[in-house]
Amino acid sequence: MTIDDLEKHVGPVEDYQCRAYLTALLKRKSARSQMDRLIMQASEPAPFMKIAAEHVAHKIAAIRNYEYPESLRQLEARPRIVEALYFLQYISREPGALVKFSSDLVRECAAMFGTPTMRGKKSQSYSAKDKIQIWKEIPSIEGGGKGSAQFDVEWLLDSTPGRPKEDDELADQIKAETRESFQAQCQRGAEKVLPDYLAALCVQIDKPFIPSPREIWFMADPLDAVIAMMDKQERDAAASLACTKVTEIMFEAIDRALETKDMVQLCGSPRFGKTEALKAKARMRPGLMRFVAVPSSNSMDDFLDKVGDAMGLAAKGLSQIRKALRYVLKHGGPVPVFDEAAWLFPKSYSKTTSPARLDWIRSELFDSGFPTIMAATPQWYEEIVKRFVKTTGYRIEQFTGRCERVQLPDELPDEDLAKVAAFHFPEIQKRGDLIYIASYALREENFLQTIERISKRARYTARRRGLAEIGMALIKETIDAMFPKTKEPTQHSPEPAQDRPIKAPLTAPLRGLKPATTRGTGLEVFQDRSLRGAGRDSEKTEVVSADS
Repeated sequence: MTIDDLEKHVGPVEDYQCRAYLTALLKRKSARSQMDRLIMQASEPAPFMKIAAEHVAHKIAAIRNYEYPESLRQLEARPRIVEALYFLQYISREPGALVKFSSDLVRECAAMFGTPTMRGKKSQSYSAKDKIQIWKEIPSIEGGGKGSAQFDVEWLLDSTPGRPKEDDELADQIKAETRESFQAQCQRGAEKVLPDYLAALCVQIDKPFIPSPREIWFMADPLDAVIAMMDKQERDAAASLACTKVTEIMFEAIDRALETKDMVQLCGSPRFGKTEALKAKARMRPGLMRFVAVPSSNSMDDFLDKVGDAMGLAAKGLSQIRKALRYVLKHGGPVPVFDEAAWLFPKSYSKTTSPARLDWIRSELFDSGFPTIMAATPQWYEEIVKRFVKTTGYRIEQFTGRCERVQLPDELPDEDLAKVAAFHFPEIQKRGDLIYIASYALREENFLQTIERISKRARYTARRRGLAEIGMALIKETIDAMFPKTKEPTQHSPEPAQDRPIKAPLTAPLRGLKPATTRGTGLEVFQDRSLRGAGRDSEKTEVVSADS
């Protein structure tokens, strides 16, 4: 309901201050009901609800529009809040959603949990008075005294004869508590409350970023713990792949592009983990970027569907996805990072075709001031671009002239080869053994995946044989099985001439089997047209059959 709707029922509200108050009140009421509407529309309960990026963008837009000045002050004081909200939106779409995330948060950030009295105490041991105060800060539903009958602290500490028996029992129960038992109560409460709270923080427009002590009694600020979990995810994702010169150059270029809002193209061989590094970087900061594998089809719909899925949009249909992407990016959303940039060009085209995908990236991302990051394999990308420009006359300079090209190494030094092998074979300590493993993987088209395949197969064999760990003997056996050595051909002595079955030499070829030369190549190959007219009548009499 708006103020105009209200005036239809109660008449005009002429007082300016009263009208402003009612307008703000109706906005807050509408915002409070938004969470309920979203939950009703979702197929999952609130803690498992897949939060759409549009919902987060809507909240950020309202705050930056000065509709909630206190939230705006909090946002300006802590810029990472926006990244944290889109991080939670990403997590809500992962298996387990915010329920699993809250459980992980409680386990990883255990030191952050405690009531106000607990957080204010540096000592690990509490006095009886401290324990009673902590007990009063824990809701009764979690075994505390908050919300139940309020007891005077001094009365519980007093052991005057004649005091009710239940008071003595309660006092003994509270005094038996320890820091660990109180913290366990806080953590149990957090696991129940946090999933709903974090979901509301993302989609409920008037939900402040600083929590109410009545709602969040078990810790000071859940957002501090969320940011700590973001940092942990960044470390875990970085540790999921070996750090080589390729990843080092890629990560530095991506960080630079995110800060300077520039366009960067990462060009490198497909052998050394360019795609895996790009995926890992996106997992490290999902509140800032999302990985998009450009589809190989010719369809713009397929491309925008991929981008929309990566961003976690609720919008469907080409026009709606375009609008939603523009809205989310405008209001602090993560930017897409593209792999297989060669497929940004059409697969089939005519002289009048324009690269719709590339034009969208240029107009909606780079021209709008957003960082633009893409990865390409030069051997494929350059040939595709060359053919497209030759056919269409497209002025590719308007794109390449504004895009920084970052060339990745085509070879890895021995140090990096050993790092990759050590990452997959932590049991192997000798550098020579690690180089030996890497040398076999270098024979294959994809070096990193081959190293991983050797590791998986060796560990599979070890499990089948009941071995506790793998050693170089088993690794060498695995390598021999995966890369069989080429056998030298056996040298045979020529057979005696009289034992040969052919009695007469083959003095001339069939007329129809003249070797044909492919123009411009200098290579003599047999072609279909060289067999024309090679019928039975064209055989020469001097051709002697081996059966005669």
